[in-house]
Amino acid sequence: MGAYFDPILGKLRSSADGTQGPQGAQGNAGVQGPQGTSGGMMSWKGPWATSTGYVVDDAVENDGSSYICILNHTSSATDEPGTGVNWETYWDLVAAEGNQGPQGNQGTQGVQGATGTQGPQGATGSTGPQGTQGNQGTQGVQGATGSTGSQGPQGDSGPQGSQGPQGSQGPQGETGVDGGNSAFYTYSTTTTDADPGNGIIRLNNASLNSVTQIYIDLLDNSGNDLTDWIESFDDSDSTVKAVIKIGRRNDPAHFAFYNLTSITSVAGYRKLNVTFIDSGGSLNTTAGNTYISYSRTGDKGAQGNQGSNGNQGAQGAQGAQGASGGGGGITWTEVTGTSQSAVVDNGYITNNAGLVTVTLPTTAAVGKVIRVAGKGAGGWKIAQNASEIIHFGNTTTTTGTGGSLESTHRRDAVELVCVIADTEWVVISSIGNITII
Repeated sequence: MGAYFDPILGKLRSSADGTQGPQGAQGNAGVQGPQGTSGGMMSWKGPWATSTGYVVDDAVENDGSSYICILNHTSSATDEPGTGVNWETYWDLVAAEGNQGPQGNQGTQGVQGATGTQGPQGATGSTGPQGTQGNQGTQGVQGATGSTGSQGPQGDSGPQGSQGPQGSQGPQGETGVDGGNSAFYTYSTTTTDADPGNGIIRLNNASLNSVTQIYIDLLDNSGNDLTDWIESFDDSDSTVKAVIKIGRRNDPAHFAFYNLTSITSVAGYRKLNVTFIDSGGSLNTTAGNTYISYSRTGDKGAQGNQGSNGNQGAQGAQGAQGASGGGGGITWTEVTGTSQSAVVDNGYITNNAGLVTVTLPTTAAVGKVIRVAGKGAGGWKIAQNASEIIHFGNTTTTTGTGGSLESTHRRDAVELVCVIADTEWVVISSIGNITII
C-alpha cells in the first residue's frame, strides 16, 4: 500500500501498488473558497543553538530539517528540535531532511593552481635495513707507521754460562804511598804562616831540611774534614809524638821525614811543630799529588826504679847573684764560677761545666806571671783588655778585647809572663792544644 496527498480532499490517501492509470481529462474549475486567515511572517534564525531565546515564527535548521517556533522559550538540550524530549512543545517540523540525491556528473577539471611554497623538512626517518655488501674496493695507500708499543716484560734469565778461561795477568799497578795513616793534599810553595786554603799543605821553609813547622788545612784534597785525624798526631805522651812523612804520590824518591813535638790549633788549619830527620828529592805543586802520613810514637813507659846515689862531686864555683825576685811564690785559686779577673803572680784552676773566662790584669809589671790550669769540663779562656796582646811562639793574638787564648781540652794549662808593662805577655809554657784568636 502507498500514500499520497490529495489536494482536493486536503488529506493523505492510500492506494494500491498497482500501475498508475492514464491521466483523466481536466475537470471544470471549482468555486473559489472563502479567504483564509492571514499567516504570520517566518523569521529565519539559521542553525539552532542552545541557551538562545526564540519567539513564535522563528525558523531554524537542525540536523538537515527545518523547524518553526510555536512557543516562546530559551533553548536547552531538552527542547532541541527533532531530538529533545520536549521539542514538540516548542517547535513544528516545516520540512524534513530529504534523502541524498544521486551523485552528479563529474565536472570538468579546473586549471592547475600555482605551485605552493615548499613545506618544512620532515623529521629524519629511522635507519633502514643494511644494504647488501658492495664489491671490494681497490687497496688504499699504505698508512704511516704507528708509534712503537711499550716494552714488554723482561723475560726470564737464561741459565748461567760456563766459566770462561782465566785472563792474562794485567800490568803492575803504580807504587802506593807508605803504609799507615795517609791523606792527599796539594803542596804550596808559599811559606807564610796562615790558613793555606782547602786541601793545601805548606811548609815554613822552602828547603825541606830547614822546616820547623808544617801548615796543614783541615780539609784534604777531596774536601774531607780531617780535623780529628790531624789532632790525633800528638796523642802520645812521649816528647816526640809521631814521625811525619811528606812525599810525592807514586814517586818514592821524593820525601821528607820529621819528628812531631806538638800541634798548635789555629782557626781553619793546624801548625805541626817538627824537627827534621831526613829528606830526598823535592815536592811539586800538582793538585792532589802530595801525601802526608804519620806513625805514632808509643806512650812514655813507667818510670824506672831510682838508682843508687852517685859519689858526691867536687864543689863548683860560686855562681853570679841572681836578679831580684818578683815578689814571692804563686798563689792558686780554684774558680767555680764562669769569670775571674786575674791578679799577677797568681794561678787559677778553672772548675765549671761551662766555659770559664779569666781576664788579664790591666796593670802588670815586667816579669809578673799568670798561670791557668783546667779542671772542669767547660775549659777556659784568657781574655784581654784594650791594647793588650799575647805572643805564642811566632803567633800572636788579635790586639785588644778581640784577642784571646782558649783551651781545647779540659786539662789544658798555660803560663804567661809580662814582657812589656801593662800590655804585652808571652806564653812561656803550655800543655795541650791552645787555640789562638
